[in-house]
Amino acid sequence: MHRVMKRIVMMAFLAVSCAGAEWRDVQEGLDPQTVAKSVGLPLIETNGRHGMFMTWIYDDGGYVMFERGRVHYWQAPQPKKRPAPEAVRTESPPVSTPVAKKDRPAVKKEAAPPAAPLQS
Repeated sequence: MHRVMKRIVMMAFLAVSCAGAEWRDVQEGLDPQTVAKSVGLPLIETNGRHGMFMTWIYDDGGYVMFERGRVHYWQAPQPKKRPAPEAVRTESPPVSTPVAKKDRPAVKKEAAPPAAPLQS
C-alpha cells in the first residue's frame, strides 16, 4: 500500500512540474495541431469570420490566438493565489442595525382632496 501511495504522489508531482513546461513550447507561427500536442485541447474555442481568426481559451486565464491558422499571440495560465488556511476568515461579518423609526425624518402626508359625489 505504501508503494502505491508513493507512486501516486510521484506521478502527481511530475504532472504538476511538467505542466508549465508545455506552455514554454508555444511560439508564434505554430499550427493548432502542434499547440494541441503541447498544451492540450482548449475548454472553449471561438472562431472569427471566414475562419481567419480563432481563439482557444484554457483554465486560469490561458489562451492562444490564431490568425490564418498560425499562432499570433498567447498567454500562459496564471494560477490563482489562494489565501493560506489560517488567513481565511471564519467569523461572520457584522450585521448592520436598522435605523429606528424615531431617527427617520418625518414625512408629511397631504390629505387627499374630497371625492366628488356620484351623479346618476
